[in-house]
Amino acid sequence: MQKSISLKPQDVALLAKLLSIKKEDWRQVDLAMELKLSQSEIAKALARLSKSGLVNNKRVNRSAALEFIIHAIKYMFPAEIGALTAGVPTAISSPMHKNMVVQNSDDIYVWPSINGSKRGQMIKPFYPELAEAALKDPEFYGLMAAIEILRVGRARERKLAASYIEKKIKNV
Repeated sequence: MQKSISLKPQDVALLAKLLSIKKEDWRQVDLAMELKLSQSEIAKALARLSKSGLVNNKRVNRSAALEFIIHAIKYMFPAEIGALTAGVPTAISSPMHKNMVVQNSDDIYVWPSINGSKRGQMIKPFYPELAEAALKDPEFYGLMAAIEILRVGRARERKLAASYIEKKIKNV
């Protein structure tokens, strides 16, 4: 009998980071610094991602990652929406996605952060330092914000986010 795999929220962020760097010569220590996670958390997350078939020997299984992100994320890790707070814009409010659809000022979503430039509806991040890590890497930021759209967006927004994610993962 095979043991079940329990992915953790930070595993999603690590998967997105691996997809955003587009190279296979990464080091765990660099990932830890860039994501602001401990090296042991990176090692454990890589083990879980490997066991799930999403990562194998430093290579991301891109087709499995695409299927997982688009179809499973919102069910495995439902968004937790909180009160208004200052933070880093995410989902349809992020700089790379804000022109995706016409939105009003009530539709601002943020990851809470002391470095935040906007005030909006808080989305609990996949891990506490996500906003700071996203600000240092535009590719990672765009991918994580699109993942948030899959979790909180309306049908049209989710479809556009899925298309964005597919292009990024397939390097189109």
